Amino acid sequence: MRRSVLIRAGLTACFCLHIGLTDAAAASSIAAVSLITPEHTRAIYKQLVDNNWVPRTGLFMSFPDSNDRKLSQQASTYEQGAMGLLALRMNDLDRARTIFRFFKEAWDKGPKKEGPRYGISGLVNFYNVDFASEGIEKRIHLGPNAWAGLFAARFANQTKDKEALQWALDVAYWTRNTLKHENGAVAMGPADEASGAPWTRVFSTENNLSYYAMLSAKRLSLPGWSAPGGADSVAHSASVDSAVQRIVILQRLGMDVEARFEIDALAARAESAPANAAVCGPRRASS
Repeated sequence: MRRSVLIRAGLTACFCLHIGLTDAAAASSIAAVSLITPEHTRAIYKQLVDNNWVPRTGLFMSFPDSNDRKLSQQASTYEQGAMGLLALRMNDLDRARTIFRFFKEAWDKGPKKEGPRYGISGLVNFYNVDFASEGIEKRIHLGPNAWAGLFAARFANQTKDKEALQWALDVAYWTRNTLKHENGAVAMGPADEASGAPWTRVFSTENNLSYYAMLSAKRLSLPGWSAPGGADSVAHSASVDSAVQRIVILQRLGMDVEARFEIDALAARAESAPANAAVCGPRRASS
């Protein structure tokens, strides 16, 4: 487990160099400060490739130093998505493309497997790094699928790969139409375990943040909505415009339930406290 934590630490360090200004920093004209140098970033990425990458499958080992033979062969789906994003940051498009091809093929093959897996779409939580088969944990959760979809969408955005864009939209469609939705949140999995966790009734904050990141208009190459310029008889509120942007994005992605929830929440705030109608989020009017 220790090495898997180190992989994530390395990814975080590499992203620190490339993310740049946050919105808050940009708004206040604060200069971005790189936590590591470009040379250090490249060295971290090279170490991950040298120590964790398996050319045969194009996957990255999550626990290469484990004494457990099975665990040492595992590739976390979360981490494959993260490594794909990092490969894009480093402009290593060949490795990024290999990870996308793996995700797409695993997605297509999954529902065709005999047994309890038959007919159920979605990427499982782990895969075997040597054989690209399903790994020791065959649960299907929202979070890893959202990270894979986010990576595919960014890959499509950077390379203009239409197949990658279509698959990212397929993941979004699967999430919208297969997983349970409640008050704007999405359940962790498509099915409950017979003698285990009730995944259709568990709502993970982390999983949902990953899902909505995947759905952002920029990452899915969809044009966003902007308040019209020029003279207008209706006064604009930046936060109301932001709420409308979210609604438009959800509608364009076919997420009518979530869009309706946002619209109803905005209307309710306007009726109960017009001054607070622009407050983002359906439960913040009382705060």
